[in-house]
Amino acid sequence: MRDSYVFAGNPLDRAEFERRDESWLAKQIRDPQSRFLPMWRLNAPIADDAETRLAWVNGVVLDRLPISPTPRFLGLLDGVPHFAIDISDLEDPINDLMLDGELQFEEARAAATMLISADAG
Repeated sequence: MRDSYVFAGNPLDRAEFERRDESWLAKQIRDPQSRFLPMWRLNAPIADDAETRLAWVNGVVLDRLPISPTPRFLGLLDGVPHFAIDISDLEDPINDLMLDGELQFEEARAAATMLISADAG
């Protein structure tokens, strides 16, 4: 039996050189394919579906927010930019994201032990 190490299988390409280019990053933030991970008070968004996976959102969802969080570039997955955003200033993030019934927030470290391996990486 092989041991499985949570946080050891990150599938993201960190885009080492591109991430230093401010104009490239700005373009990626506006890319309609970009995905964002809204972190709320150190809690990760988990999709409410059959698999326990991270609930990435698109830029349309971000446009609904009453705040303007700064996206932090995480990397590329299959050429798609992925960012994290801090939405801790929101009191009711699920309502503000207008995603009721689609996700829930779980403490990040505890959630990592439940996630599919590609998301826990």
